[in-house]
Amino acid sequence: MRTELEAFAARDEPATRWWRKRRNITGGLVVALIVATGGGTAAAYAYLHPRAVTDKGSAWCYSEPVYVRGATFAGTTIASAAGGGSDGSIQDALDTCASLWQAGALRLGVPHVIPPVAGARYPVPALVGCTLPDGIAAVFPGPADTCNQLGLAPESPPAVRPAEPAP
Repeated sequence: MRTELEAFAARDEPATRWWRKRRNITGGLVVALIVATGGGTAAAYAYLHPRAVTDKGSAWCYSEPVYVRGATFAGTTIASAAGGGSDGSIQDALDTCASLWQAGALRLGVPHVIPPVAGARYPVPALVGCTLPDGIAAVFPGPADTCNQLGLAPESPPAVRPAEPAP
């Protein structure tokens, strides 16, 4: 009997009821879920709510709806004719990128600018303006939700241009 009593006293963990263990685990999971959901919502709001473009001296015209931060991109950079200190319009960037598509200089999925053929006209895909994390305007081919799909903020005000067939 003494041996059994010593064995009982030497146990590492005190005897607890099964429902107390379950309650502690459930409470911890609920707290973790609330923290994760709140953090995810805050991050989504910080990155995906519409943002104004702060760098008005240039914009990027993408030839495919792919964005990788810090990587070279498929497309070209356009500069504002009025210079970096102007109030360059996002609509100007959409129009300029659309004219590059129409001239054939930008083509879907082609990673670089193609020299345009004189007199040729090409279809223009639907275009949408997004704001990159560093404040530069980026114009992507795709529907209005392309910015959200790429994890970028849509431009504020929204900048969307419908597709145009070749003339």
